[in-house]
Amino acid sequence: MSKENKAGRPCKIDKEIINEMKNYMVAGLTLKDACSLLEIDVSTWRRFEENNPDYKRKRLKWQSMLKAKAKMNIAKAITENDVGLSVYLMNYEMKKEEKKAKNALTRARAKAVRAQAKIAESQAKQLQALDNDSEQTVIIDDFTEKDDENEDQ
Repeated sequence: MSKENKAGRPCKIDKEIINEMKNYMVAGLTLKDACSLLEIDVSTWRRFEENNPDYKRKRLKWQSMLKAKAKMNIAKAITENDVGLSVYLMNYEMKKEEKKAKNALTRARAKAVRAQAKIAESQAKQLQALDNDSEQTVIIDDFTEKDDENEDQ
């Protein structure tokens, strides 16, 4: 754990709190929920992790342990010919692949739309440049001397 505080309050986190935190993290609780059960603020735990970076790495490892254990249990059951879990896993993997494909398609469509927008912007600039060239005002004096004389009268 961290060096002794020379001033201020002593650290609220001791070995017992750390062991409980590990149990809660391995059980799949969020940091917020675990801190609530331990009756400490999340900021207290985060400050502890800042002062003890090894515990941040350990907490992240603890949090991933439940998922890893679940995967091991599923794999073990499947190798023992559990057809139901095999079907579940295949459906899960198919949904993951489908989602991946949909995301790739969405990204490709977005890229195409951005390219079309760029082309449209370029064409608009070209049209504007043509309009600017043709907007030169030409004044044609259609009046003749007779028209000028009629106006004077």
